[in-house]
Amino acid sequence: MGGGALGLAVAKINDPNRKLQAKNKKRLAEEREDNRCIHKATRVLQDHGVTCRCGGLAIPTEQRGKIRRCVRCNKQFASGGYNLGDTRTAYELRNYYRNNEKLDMMYYDDAVEFLKEEDKIHRSSV
Repeated sequence: MGGGALGLAVAKINDPNRKLQAKNKKRLAEEREDNRCIHKATRVLQDHGVTCRCGGLAIPTEQRGKIRRCVRCNKQFASGGYNLGDTRTAYELRNYYRNNEKLDMMYYDDAVEFLKEEDKIHRSSV
């Protein structure tokens, strides 16, 4: 009977459904992390955005500069400078990022798309 229990344990380990479940769990965890990062990038862009003439949100176009682009009308213009990256010393960063967040440019495009969709929804409800 000991061999039967061992065979059952081996069958569980080699179960393709179990492997698929593990892959799905890992994929879902990665998607959740990506979504969290996209929402964080969206918040940072909103915090550094200004209002365009059309009433839309004009967000920074790069990590550091003065150029912003409106998510509604796509107009690009210069406005007050911004710096969304790490140019401070480690001590300054430690104190600064307790209350502020930096932008991970890897999620910039996804955050912009999210803001555009949010703007469309807002305009259609008004």
